[in-house]
Amino acid sequence: MIEYLFVAGRVAVGPAADFYKKRLAEAKADPLYVVLLTYAFVAAVSLPALFFIETPPAASGFYLNMAAASVFDTLGMVFVMLAIGVTDLSIYGPLNAYKPAIALALGAVFLGEEPNAAGLAGVAVIVAGSAFLSYAPGNGETHLGRNLLSKGVWFRLLSILLFCIGVIFLKKAVLVSSAFVTLFFWAAFGLLLSVALLAVFRARAVRGNIELTRRRPADFAAVCISMTFVQALTLFSFKIMFVGYAIALFQLASLPDVFLGHRFFGEKNITVRLLGACVMIAGALLIVLCRQAK
Repeated sequence: MIEYLFVAGRVAVGPAADFYKKRLAEAKADPLYVVLLTYAFVAAVSLPALFFIETPPAASGFYLNMAAASVFDTLGMVFVMLAIGVTDLSIYGPLNAYKPAIALALGAVFLGEEPNAAGLAGVAVIVAGSAFLSYAPGNGETHLGRNLLSKGVWFRLLSILLFCIGVIFLKKAVLVSSAFVTLFFWAAFGLLLSVALLAVFRARAVRGNIELTRRRPADFAAVCISMTFVQALTLFSFKIMFVGYAIALFQLASLPDVFLGHRFFGEKNITVRLLGACVMIAGALLIVLCRQAK
């Protein structure tokens, strides 16, 4: 029962994080700067765990797994900010349903796992659902090609691919440690990497973003706080649940994303996009349930 409370919390907090990321993206916040502040905040609030919980030994592979997870997650978070800046929130959220589909493809390529008919059907359902995201009721066309040509959609799919690879290492790490310790090292490694990337590639953007932080402290604080809860609840879920099943249930957060996009950003076609989101969630669950049954 406790695992579903973690999932429910993750579903509730995730859209809040997306909403404030969207606000910062529209304010022209540098993606890497936002990621750096997020890591710094998460590291600071999770640091006390190191004084109360034993850290894993070096031989456990924990630190190598955390370093690898942080590399993929940091890049994934940057592409999330890039995607959310140029994509409707009501499209960005439902696209998360592609995570199980990408995980299925990675399993086939790298693990030799042959997808069964139910898994392939789930992928087809997700693709069909995504066609509704750009549906224009006025002319009765789905414009799936419009999605395929959208830079934001490709940024989002690339972020999902990176997260899917990162979660393999994250799951290995959390199994040999506590969720709190894993949370700290995830943020600490990510902070080091994002500082290095910002210094090398985006040093000129720092001053302007510091000024933006002063003008919009509430938005930056909301992203940092919500992302702390998102990552903590994700790790708690991974600790006690089948990862694929947890990820599929997380897709329920796409429904609030559609509402938020319509209510606060004036995005259109909410009914059709809600339908598409529901269809994509069904496809994600189909993939995961069929893999779990194998």
